[in-house]
Amino acid sequence: MRRNISYRNRIKNYVFSEAANIYKTLADLNEVEFIIARNKLNMLKRLALKTGVRLPRKYKRLICKKCGELLIPGRTARVRVKSKRQKHIVQTCLNCGYMKRIIIDVEKIKSLNSI
Repeated sequence: MRRNISYRNRIKNYVFSEAANIYKTLADLNEVEFIIARNKLNMLKRLALKTGVRLPRKYKRLICKKCGELLIPGRTARVRVKSKRQKHIVQTCLNCGYMKRIIIDVEKIKSLNSI
């Protein structure tokens, strides 16, 4: 059954605003706030999947695909920049060891810098 478009827009706005609030406060979280943020982000992911709303890329990269851990560089993730084949960033989850590779588009960055 197809959902009402305004319902999906309300859910989308809610998901984006909550994810943005979590993203803003990632740097200075204590242990209890970190657990709350992780549960909230996983709940937002489930809500987005259920309603068919896509999470933005920058919020999707905060979640480990394998274990669902909140990835914070230096705390729960190791981040390395590699340039073997293509320039890419490797995010390694320190909980499960899953490695996520994010390709860096060099031409796109050069065109942005020339503007």
